[in-house]
Amino acid sequence: MVNGWSDNHKVPTEVLNLANPEDSCQLPDFPEDLIWSVGGYTEDGALVCSGRDSHTWSETNGCFLMEEHRGEFVRTTLNLTFPRSLAGSVVTGDGELWLLGGFNAGQPLMTTELYGSIQTTDDLTLPLYGFCVVKINQTTAMGNFDFWILFFRPVRDTFKKNLDTYTLKILFKKVSRYRYFQDTLRKKYLDTDLCKYLYLDTD
Repeated sequence: MVNGWSDNHKVPTEVLNLANPEDSCQLPDFPEDLIWSVGGYTEDGALVCSGRDSHTWSETNGCFLMEEHRGEFVRTTLNLTFPRSLAGSVVTGDGELWLLGGFNAGQPLMTTELYGSIQTTDDLTLPLYGFCVVKINQTTAMGNFDFWILFFRPVRDTFKKNLDTYTLKILFKKVSRYRYFQDTLRKKYLDTDLCKYLYLDTD
């Protein structure tokens, strides 16, 4: 566990072993006071990128790699193209960290990028931040999103990613606020006559 919010802006870096709690431990402090970073275990090791400085409230394009022999994160010489926080991220099939969307300077982002690569990756079809991406297998990841944006209407976005070619397949649903709460209370999916579906296959 790395980064997070605390009254003193500094939280410890910890390893939590649920199977063997006695093996859990605390590591040296993270070198910068960041919140809303993302990361993963890449081919280079444990990598953390992006985030917001909890003092200046500005986004960073910095990345930090753990030096395993010291158990300490060190800032890398490579930066992201775009500063961002609240991004989604997933480790690709070949061990690279892919960052998607996020937030910067008061604006949600559509851009995506691979850490340490100049390879172009597809933009999202709409700005997204604060969403979760889960790797299903070596070639597919799935994410969901539920934030109040776009004319103050709820937007749900479910997308699949081909982790070998860095392409997107997106299902997009949009409904009115009233209908959204009505359906939520009824614990059922949105009525198809009120949904707008957009499929994007860039393969």
